[in-house]
Amino acid sequence: MQRAVAIALAGGLLAASAGAFALAQLLKLERSPIEAISVDPTPNHGRGQLDRHDSALFSPRCAAPCLASAQVRFRVHTSGPVSAEVIGPGGSVVRRLGRLPHPGGRVSVSWNGRDAAGKLASDGSYRLKVSLSGRHIQLLNPLSLDTAVRVLGSNVSRRVISPDCDSHGDRVSVVVRGREQLAGLALEVRQGSRLVRTVRVKSRARALAISWPPRAGKRCTTAPDGLYALRVIARDVPGNTRAFDLGAVRARGVDLALPDRAIVAGRRLRVAISADARGLRLDLARLGTAPEVLARRTHAPAAVVRIPAATRGGVYVVGNRHAGRTSEALLAVRGSRPARVALFVSGRPRATLAAYQRRLDALGIRFDAITLRDESAGLNGYKVLVVPPVGGSVAEIAGVQLVTSLAGIRPGLGS
Repeated sequence: MQRAVAIALAGGLLAASAGAFALAQLLKLERSPIEAISVDPTPNHGRGQLDRHDSALFSPRCAAPCLASAQVRFRVHTSGPVSAEVIGPGGSVVRRLGRLPHPGGRVSVSWNGRDAAGKLASDGSYRLKVSLSGRHIQLLNPLSLDTAVRVLGSNVSRRVISPDCDSHGDRVSVVVRGREQLAGLALEVRQGSRLVRTVRVKSRARALAISWPPRAGKRCTTAPDGLYALRVIARDVPGNTRAFDLGAVRARGVDLALPDRAIVAGRRLRVAISADARGLRLDLARLGTAPEVLARRTHAPAAVVRIPAATRGGVYVVGNRHAGRTSEALLAVRGSRPARVALFVSGRPRATLAAYQRRLDALGIRFDAITLRDESAGLNGYKVLVVPPVGGSVAEIAGVQLVTSLAGIRPGLGS
């Protein structure tokens, strides 16, 4: 009897297995009610498509070219009603899209990232749930909503540049780091309200770098001296943008600074140099004449040079010309021999000083150039002080004649 029961049980199990196998094969042959699912791909900013129609990465806040809404297309094999709804990460219904037309079995669904109240949904991954023929099918294609550029930080390489193409501090580099992949940077360079240049980089990485002045192929580009404000605009893969200010950068070539007092011919002069260039040449020229070499291969922070003993008193220019950029500073020189006439130079424009110096030279009057510091220390030995009437006046000085116009410079002045 027990043997008969065991045989019957084994036969039942075999029959059940055969039935299950047959049912599985039948289900495999059953046609799926939804086919040919595709999702509009995210633009890849001039480098083709970001994905291959299997997911959507979109943002209603994006700047073109971008995907402002998720577009899902598929085919159905039913003549009955087809409806869809958007399911959130927790399984809740975020938006009911209602009945969908399906002419010829083709369905196109669009979701703009907003919920039933019209508010923008939270960033995250969503899915489409389709109802047809009494069945509810959740598509596996993710609809990723991303509406903000997430930046970790930024870095500015330097605040002072010398764009003179000598490979030393020629440009400023800005690095922006993101919590997600960035798809490009734009660097706006302004002087006041004027837009000087916009530099763009199109690349995809978690950290992107951009430089100004940029290279034009293999050719180096320069920028005039001045203060420039930097503003960077970061773009992520969905097309969102975020702009933030980076502060100011100063562009300068070679800056020269001289003492605020007159130097006596034959004495040493300390020239302060602010530059990152190597091997600078300093020139000395009497205002309005051709320069002569004063020193070679000087460099920051300073150079000590000797003014030739034969140098006449007057206004001179200490200058440097480097990589097409010129830097100059005015120098007051007192001759090695005492003079009775002094030309006051502090606060006076270069053109005005040149006119007064030409007049004194044309009349053969020997004179020294002095500064406000020299005048404050006393004018011992001078009988005449020539003061161009610009930028304030000099008080009367006992025993010293003041000349405040070109007409007042006459032959024999100071004799």
